[in-house]
Amino acid sequence: MLRVRPAKSARKYAAIWSNDGSPLLVHSVRQRSLVMGLLGERLKAMGLPADFAQVEMAMRYGNPAVPAAIDKLAAAGCDRILVVPLYPQYAASTTASAMDAVGARLRGMRRVPAIRSIDCFHDDPAYIGALATASATTG
Repeated sequence: MLRVRPAKSARKYAAIWSNDGSPLLVHSVRQRSLVMGLLGERLKAMGLPADFAQVEMAMRYGNPAVPAAIDKLAAAGCDRILVVPLYPQYAASTTASAMDAVGARLRGMRRVPAIRSIDCFHDDPAYIGALATASATTG
């Protein structure tokens, strides 16, 4: 039985928690909003409505959960979904686990959307450039 670790973990989480809640959730919601804005701008530039594509976020072990995000996309009429687990490198315990959750939800659907995924981006030049830029500005 765990006696010490839960208390230590709780203190560490309390130290980083904000009034808005979990930092992971706060930053994920902000990231979703920024991606939606950028995508909307690009769609409008192409002559498409800004809501032509949808963006949802999900947590593997929390809320909003993967099934709820997929259900929202399906309800919005999305027939193609790009899944981007936000782990830069592939690992069975992270990326594959997220895709397992996607697969589990799809197995329960009668009309399954086309699914594509990005399984790693650690060596993509744009990702490396973004890290370098962030490091230079926060340096």
